[in-house]
Amino acid sequence: MRKHTFALTSGFAAALTILCMGLIGETSKDWGLLMAPFGASCVIAFGLPNSPLAQAKNIVLGYLITILVGLVRLNTKLVQSNRGLF
Repeated sequence: MRKHTFALTSGFAAALTILCMGLIGETSKDWGLLMAPFGASCVIAFGLPNSPLAQAKNIVLGYLITILVGLVRLNTKLVQSNRGLF
């Protein structure tokens, strides 16, 4: 029974977090906060809290590295084409 309670609590917490981020993303007009990998991070963080991948430093540093790579690509000629960005 304890495993079921933990699974339900983890699932509810992940769904609530994704819902809140989605609502924040809908209300902000200039930029969206909801990303596909964010859902995977929620599942790992809430479903496997003792895993080394679920530690806050790994999640935050992973997103910071991704943001840095995205900004570098955005500001280089590699992303720009005749049709605009992307």
